Amino acid sequence: MISKRYIGYVLAFLIASVPARYAAAESIFSPSAPSAGVKKDVPFVPTPTEVVERMLSMAKVTGRDIVYDLGCGDGRIVITAAKKHGARGVGIDIDPERIKESKENARAAGVTEKVRFLQQDLFKANVREATVVTMYLLNSVNLKMRPLLLSQLRPGTRIVSHSFDMGEWRPDDSSTLSQSVYYWVVPANASGRWKWKNGKEKFEMQLRQKFQQAEGTVTRNGVSFPMKNVRLSGDRLSFNVQYAAGKKPVTASFTGKIAGESIRGTIKKQSGKGVAWQARRERGTVQRIDGEGETPTAGSGRAI
Repeated sequence: MISKRYIGYVLAFLIASVPARYAAAESIFSPSAPSAGVKKDVPFVPTPTEVVERMLSMAKVTGRDIVYDLGCGDGRIVITAAKKHGARGVGIDIDPERIKESKENARAAGVTEKVRFLQQDLFKANVREATVVTMYLLNSVNLKMRPLLLSQLRPGTRIVSHSFDMGEWRPDDSSTLSQSVYYWVVPANASGRWKWKNGKEKFEMQLRQKFQQAEGTVTRNGVSFPMKNVRLSGDRLSFNVQYAAGKKPVTASFTGKIAGESIRGTIKKQSGKGVAWQARRERGTVQRIDGEGETPTAGSGRAI
Protein backbone atom coordinates (compact mmCIF):
# COMPACT_ATOMS: atom_id res chain seq x y z
CA MET A 1 0.00 0.00 0.00
CA ILE A 2 1.26 3.49 -0.87
CA SER A 3 1.54 5.67 2.21
CA LYS A 4 -0.08 9.10 2.49
CA ARG A 5 3.37 10.56 3.18
CA TYR A 6 4.66 9.18 -0.13
CA ILE A 7 1.68 10.65 -2.03
CA GLY A 8 2.40 13.97 -0.34
CA TYR A 9 6.02 13.89 -1.52
CA VAL A 10 4.90 13.17 -5.11
CA LEU A 11 2.38 16.03 -5.10
CA ALA A 12 4.95 18.41 -3.66
CA PHE A 13 7.44 17.43 -6.38
CA LEU A 14 4.88 17.94 -9.18
CA ILE A 15 3.89 21.37 -7.89
CA ALA A 16 7.52 22.42 -7.51
CA SER A 17 8.29 21.30 -11.08
CA VAL A 18 5.85 23.78 -12.69
CA PRO A 19 7.96 26.38 -14.55
CA ALA A 20 8.35 29.50 -12.46
CA ARG A 21 7.33 31.80 -15.30
CA TYR A 22 3.94 30.09 -15.59
CA ALA A 23 3.38 30.16 -11.86
CA ALA A 24 4.25 33.85 -11.67
CA ALA A 25 1.95 34.69 -14.56
CA GLU A 26 -0.96 32.70 -13.15
CA SER A 27 -0.64 34.46 -9.77
CA ILE A 28 -2.18 37.63 -11.20
CA PHE A 29 -5.24 35.73 -12.40
CA SER A 30 -6.68 34.08 -9.30
CA PRO A 31 -9.66 31.68 -9.59
CA SER A 32 -13.01 33.43 -9.53
CA ALA A 33 -16.56 32.45 -8.71
CA PRO A 34 -19.18 32.26 -11.47
CA SER A 35 -21.67 35.11 -11.75
CA ALA A 36 -25.32 34.45 -11.02
CA GLY A 37 -28.17 35.78 -13.14
CA VAL A 38 -26.15 36.43 -16.31
CA LYS A 39 -27.23 34.59 -19.46
CA LYS A 40 -24.06 33.46 -21.23
CA ASP A 41 -23.45 31.57 -24.48
CA VAL A 42 -20.13 30.26 -23.16
CA PRO A 43 -19.07 29.26 -19.62
CA PHE A 44 -15.96 30.96 -18.23
CA VAL A 45 -12.99 28.60 -18.52
CA PRO A 46 -9.60 30.39 -18.35
CA THR A 47 -7.09 29.82 -21.14
CA PRO A 48 -3.85 28.37 -19.67
CA THR A 49 -0.96 30.82 -19.64
CA GLU A 50 1.17 28.75 -22.03
CA VAL A 51 -1.72 28.68 -24.53
CA VAL A 52 -2.17 32.46 -24.22
CA GLU A 53 1.50 32.89 -25.09
CA ARG A 54 1.19 30.52 -28.06
CA MET A 55 -1.88 32.37 -29.39
CA LEU A 56 -0.13 35.74 -29.27
CA SER A 57 3.00 34.23 -30.80
CA MET A 58 1.05 32.70 -33.71
CA ALA A 59 -0.55 36.08 -34.41
CA LYS A 60 2.90 37.77 -34.23
CA VAL A 61 1.52 40.46 -31.93
CA THR A 62 3.62 43.63 -31.64
CA GLY A 63 3.30 47.09 -30.15
CA ARG A 64 1.53 48.24 -33.33
CA ASP A 65 -1.43 45.90 -32.78
CA ILE A 66 -4.88 46.35 -31.27
CA VAL A 67 -5.94 43.01 -29.78
CA TYR A 68 -9.64 42.30 -29.21
CA ASP A 69 -10.48 39.32 -26.99
CA LEU A 70 -14.06 38.12 -27.43
CA GLY A 71 -15.33 36.60 -24.20
CA CYS A 72 -12.35 37.99 -22.29
CA GLY A 73 -13.06 36.35 -18.90
CA ASP A 74 -10.46 37.63 -16.44
CA GLY A 75 -8.69 39.68 -19.13
CA ARG A 76 -5.53 37.60 -19.29
CA ILE A 77 -5.08 37.63 -23.08
CA VAL A 78 -5.25 41.40 -23.64
CA ILE A 79 -3.30 42.03 -20.42
CA THR A 80 -0.54 39.68 -21.57
CA ALA A 81 -0.57 41.27 -25.05
CA ALA A 82 -0.10 44.69 -23.46
CA LYS A 83 2.47 43.71 -20.85
CA LYS A 84 4.67 41.39 -22.93
CA HIS A 85 4.19 42.71 -26.46
CA GLY A 86 3.32 46.40 -25.95
CA ALA A 87 0.00 46.07 -27.79
CA ARG A 88 -3.21 47.88 -26.99
CA GLY A 89 -6.15 45.69 -26.12
CA VAL A 90 -9.92 45.54 -25.70
CA GLY A 91 -11.68 42.76 -23.80
CA ILE A 92 -15.40 42.14 -24.30
CA ASP A 93 -17.56 40.03 -21.98
CA ILE A 94 -21.25 40.02 -21.10
CA ASP A 95 -20.56 39.15 -17.45
CA PRO A 96 -20.10 42.26 -15.22
CA GLU A 97 -18.11 40.24 -12.67
CA ARG A 98 -15.61 39.24 -15.32
CA ILE A 99 -15.28 42.86 -16.45
CA LYS A 100 -14.69 43.98 -12.87
CA GLU A 101 -12.12 41.24 -12.40
CA SER A 102 -10.39 42.12 -15.68
CA LYS A 103 -10.00 45.75 -14.64
CA GLU A 104 -8.55 44.70 -11.29
CA ASN A 105 -6.09 42.38 -13.03
CA ALA A 106 -5.07 45.16 -15.44
CA ARG A 107 -4.31 47.45 -12.48
CA ALA A 108 -2.27 44.71 -10.82
CA ALA A 109 -0.30 44.21 -14.06
CA GLY A 110 0.22 47.96 -14.56
CA VAL A 111 -1.34 48.14 -18.03
CA THR A 112 -4.51 50.20 -17.44
CA GLU A 113 -3.36 52.80 -19.98
CA LYS A 114 -3.13 50.17 -22.72
CA VAL A 115 -6.29 48.10 -22.19
CA ARG A 116 -9.99 48.60 -21.69
CA PHE A 117 -12.88 46.25 -20.98
CA LEU A 118 -16.46 46.43 -22.24
CA GLN A 119 -19.51 44.68 -20.81
CA GLN A 120 -21.28 43.80 -24.03
CA ASP A 121 -23.05 41.13 -26.06
CA LEU A 122 -20.45 39.66 -28.43
CA PHE A 123 -22.93 39.54 -31.30
CA LYS A 124 -23.42 43.31 -31.07
CA ALA A 125 -19.74 44.17 -30.75
CA ASN A 126 -17.90 46.61 -32.99
CA VAL A 127 -14.47 45.11 -33.70
CA ARG A 128 -13.56 47.16 -36.78
CA GLU A 129 -10.40 48.66 -35.30
CA ALA A 130 -8.91 45.28 -34.32
CA THR A 131 -5.75 44.04 -36.01
CA VAL A 132 -5.85 40.80 -33.98
CA VAL A 133 -8.92 38.99 -32.59
CA THR A 134 -8.65 36.20 -30.02
CA MET A 135 -11.39 33.81 -28.93
CA TYR A 136 -12.03 30.90 -26.60
CA LEU A 137 -15.71 30.26 -27.22
CA LEU A 138 -17.45 27.18 -28.68
CA ASN A 139 -17.77 25.85 -32.23
CA SER A 140 -21.41 26.92 -32.40
CA VAL A 141 -20.58 30.42 -31.13
CA ASN A 142 -17.62 30.74 -33.51
CA LEU A 143 -19.95 29.97 -36.42
CA LYS A 144 -22.39 32.63 -35.24
CA MET A 145 -19.51 35.11 -34.91
CA ARG A 146 -18.08 34.33 -38.35
CA PRO A 147 -20.32 36.68 -40.42
CA LEU A 148 -19.62 39.55 -38.00
CA LEU A 149 -15.87 39.00 -38.23
CA LEU A 150 -15.86 38.77 -42.03
CA SER A 151 -18.08 41.82 -42.47
CA GLN A 152 -16.25 44.10 -40.00
CA LEU A 153 -12.59 43.14 -40.02
CA ARG A 154 -10.18 44.55 -42.57
CA PRO A 155 -8.29 42.17 -44.88
CA GLY A 156 -5.10 41.08 -43.18
CA THR A 157 -6.56 41.04 -39.67
CA ARG A 158 -5.43 37.94 -37.75
CA ILE A 159 -7.82 35.74 -35.80
CA VAL A 160 -6.71 33.15 -33.23
CA SER A 161 -9.06 30.68 -31.54
CA HIS A 162 -8.30 28.36 -28.64
CA SER A 163 -9.71 24.82 -29.12
CA PHE A 164 -12.53 25.64 -31.55
CA ASP A 165 -12.48 26.18 -35.32
CA MET A 166 -14.88 27.97 -37.70
CA GLY A 167 -16.36 25.15 -39.73
CA GLU A 168 -15.86 25.47 -43.50
CA TRP A 169 -13.48 28.38 -43.03
CA ARG A 170 -10.31 26.33 -42.73
CA PRO A 171 -7.49 27.83 -40.67
CA ASP A 172 -4.36 29.15 -42.36
CA ASP A 173 -2.32 27.55 -39.60
CA SER A 174 -2.85 25.49 -36.45
CA SER A 175 -0.95 24.18 -33.46
CA THR A 176 -1.93 21.03 -31.59
CA LEU A 177 0.62 20.94 -28.77
CA SER A 178 -1.33 20.05 -25.59
CA GLN A 179 -4.37 22.12 -26.69
CA SER A 180 -5.40 23.14 -30.21
CA VAL A 181 -4.96 26.71 -31.44
CA TYR A 182 -6.30 27.83 -34.84
CA TYR A 183 -5.11 30.83 -36.87
CA TRP A 184 -6.73 32.71 -39.77
CA VAL A 185 -5.91 35.78 -41.83
CA VAL A 186 -9.05 37.64 -42.96
CA PRO A 187 -9.04 37.59 -46.78
CA ALA A 188 -10.07 40.40 -49.09
CA ASN A 189 -13.01 39.67 -51.36
CA ALA A 190 -11.41 39.07 -54.76
CA SER A 191 -14.44 37.39 -56.34
CA GLY A 192 -15.94 38.57 -59.61
CA ARG A 193 -14.89 39.57 -63.11
CA TRP A 194 -11.79 41.75 -63.48
CA LYS A 195 -10.58 43.46 -66.68
CA TRP A 196 -7.38 45.13 -67.82
CA LYS A 197 -5.28 45.87 -70.91
CA ASN A 198 -1.62 45.35 -71.70
CA GLY A 199 -0.86 47.33 -74.83
CA LYS A 200 -3.21 46.05 -77.51
CA GLU A 201 -4.01 42.87 -75.57
CA LYS A 202 -7.23 42.59 -73.57
CA PHE A 203 -7.44 40.48 -70.43
CA GLU A 204 -10.31 39.28 -68.27
CA MET A 205 -10.08 37.35 -64.99
CA GLN A 206 -13.06 35.43 -63.61
CA LEU A 207 -12.39 34.52 -59.98
CA ARG A 208 -14.44 32.32 -57.66
CA GLN A 209 -13.70 32.45 -53.93
CA LYS A 210 -14.69 30.52 -50.79
CA PHE A 211 -13.12 32.17 -47.78
CA GLN A 212 -9.35 32.34 -48.56
CA GLN A 213 -9.53 29.61 -51.25
CA ALA A 214 -9.79 30.91 -54.82
CA GLU A 215 -9.76 29.58 -58.37
CA GLY A 216 -10.58 30.89 -61.79
CA THR A 217 -9.53 31.64 -65.34
CA VAL A 218 -7.75 34.41 -67.20
CA THR A 219 -8.89 35.18 -70.73
CA ARG A 220 -6.31 36.68 -73.13
CA ASN A 221 -7.65 38.02 -76.40
CA GLY A 222 -10.68 35.72 -76.17
CA VAL A 223 -8.79 32.54 -75.18
CA SER A 224 -9.16 31.27 -71.57
CA PHE A 225 -6.45 29.72 -69.42
CA PRO A 226 -6.75 28.28 -65.89
CA MET A 227 -5.22 30.17 -63.00
CA LYS A 228 -2.60 28.08 -61.17
CA ASN A 229 -1.04 28.31 -57.71
CA VAL A 230 -3.65 30.85 -56.64
CA ARG A 231 -2.81 32.31 -53.23
CA LEU A 232 -4.87 34.86 -51.33
CA SER A 233 -3.57 36.17 -48.00
CA GLY A 234 -5.21 39.27 -46.60
CA ASP A 235 -5.30 41.80 -49.44
CA ARG A 236 -2.49 40.10 -51.41
CA LEU A 237 -3.30 37.96 -54.46
CA SER A 238 -0.83 35.92 -56.51
CA PHE A 239 -1.25 33.33 -59.27
CA ASN A 240 0.36 31.94 -62.43
CA VAL A 241 -1.06 31.62 -65.92
CA GLN A 242 0.49 29.58 -68.73
CA TYR A 243 -0.54 30.52 -72.25
CA ALA A 244 0.69 29.97 -75.77
CA ALA A 245 2.95 32.59 -77.38
CA GLY A 246 4.03 31.36 -80.77
CA LYS A 247 5.36 27.81 -80.54
CA LYS A 248 6.42 28.00 -76.87
CA PRO A 249 4.23 28.22 -73.78
CA VAL A 250 4.83 31.25 -71.59
CA THR A 251 4.24 31.36 -67.83
CA ALA A 252 3.27 34.72 -66.40
CA SER A 253 3.34 35.31 -62.62
CA PHE A 254 0.86 37.84 -61.28
CA THR A 255 1.09 39.54 -57.88
CA GLY A 256 -1.18 42.31 -56.70
CA LYS A 257 -2.78 44.18 -53.85
CA ILE A 258 -6.59 44.36 -53.69
CA ALA A 259 -8.05 47.71 -52.73
CA GLY A 260 -11.84 47.84 -53.08
CA GLU A 261 -12.64 47.48 -56.79
CA SER A 262 -9.07 47.57 -58.07
CA ILE A 263 -5.95 45.40 -58.08
CA ARG A 264 -2.49 46.91 -58.58
CA GLY A 265 0.67 44.89 -58.92
CA THR A 266 3.15 43.41 -61.35
CA ILE A 267 3.27 40.71 -64.02
CA LYS A 268 6.54 38.88 -64.51
CA LYS A 269 7.29 36.39 -67.25
CA GLN A 270 9.93 33.67 -67.10
CA SER A 271 12.55 36.09 -68.32
CA GLY A 272 12.58 39.82 -68.15
CA LYS A 273 11.51 42.48 -65.68
CA GLY A 274 8.09 42.78 -64.14
CA VAL A 275 5.60 45.17 -65.70
CA ALA A 276 2.85 47.10 -63.95
CA TRP A 277 -0.57 45.51 -63.80
CA GLN A 278 -3.84 47.20 -62.84
CA ALA A 279 -7.30 45.60 -63.06
CA ARG A 280 -10.79 46.87 -62.30
CA ARG A 281 -13.67 44.71 -61.11
CA GLU A 282 -16.79 44.81 -63.25
CA ARG A 283 -19.74 46.27 -61.39
CA GLY A 284 -22.22 43.75 -59.99
CA THR A 285 -19.94 40.69 -60.20
CA VAL A 286 -18.68 40.53 -56.60
CA GLN A 287 -20.08 37.67 -54.49
CA ARG A 288 -20.09 36.75 -50.81
CA ILE A 289 -17.15 34.50 -50.01
CA ASP A 290 -18.96 32.49 -47.31
CA GLY A 291 -21.72 31.34 -49.68
CA GLU A 292 -24.47 32.90 -47.57
CA GLY A 293 -26.76 35.91 -47.64
CA GLU A 294 -26.87 38.85 -50.03
CA THR A 295 -24.18 40.14 -52.37
CA PRO A 296 -21.79 42.46 -50.50
CA THR A 297 -21.57 46.19 -51.15
CA ALA A 298 -19.06 47.02 -53.85
CA GLY A 299 -15.98 48.86 -52.66
CA SER A 300 -16.50 48.00 -49.00
CA GLY A 301 -13.08 46.35 -48.76
CA ARG A 302 -14.51 43.71 -46.43
CA ALA A 303 -14.80 39.99 -47.13
CA ILE A 304 -18.63 39.91 -47.13
